[in-house]
Amino acid sequence: MFLIGVCIGGIIAYGIFVYMHGKMYENLLEQNIELRAEVSELTNRNETLIKDQKNLDEKSHELSTIEHIEITIHNEKEMEFDRLESLDLAERMKKEVHHIIGKEISEISEHDQLLISSIENKPFQVGDYFYYFRVYQLTIANTVKIKVQARLSKDD
Repeated sequence: MFLIGVCIGGIIAYGIFVYMHGKMYENLLEQNIELRAEVSELTNRNETLIKDQKNLDEKSHELSTIEHIEITIHNEKEMEFDRLESLDLAERMKKEVHHIIGKEISEISEHDQLLISSIENKPFQVGDYFYYFRVYQLTIANTVKIKVQARLSKDD
C-alpha cells in the first residue's frame, strides 16, 4: 500500500511539475513574442526617425546656405538706365559679392557690413560715367536680396 501511495504521489507530482513547467514555458514564450514585436516596432520607429533626421539635416543645411543673389536698382528710371545697363550693373555687383554663395546664412549675417562695403566702395563704369551705389536694404536668407540706389560720378 505504501508503494502504491508513493507511485500515485509520484505520478501526481510529475503531473503538477509538467503542468507548472508548461505554464511557465507558455508565459515565457508569450513574453518573448511580445518583446520581439516591441523590438521590431522600436527598430522600425528608430529607422524612420533616423531617416527623418537625415532629411531635416539636409533641408536645414539647404535652408541655411545662400543659394542666389538678387540685386535691384531702386532708382533706375531716374538715372535713365536702359534695361541692358541695368542688367549689366546688377551683374557686376553680383560678381563683387558672388563669394557668399554656398556660405552659411549666419556667417554672412555676422559680416553684413563687409558685404555692404564691397558694393558701396566700388565704382561701376558704364561708358564715360562711374556709378556708385548705396545699399538701402539688405535681406539675408537663402536668396540674398540687395536693393541699391545709384548715384552718378563723371570721369574727369
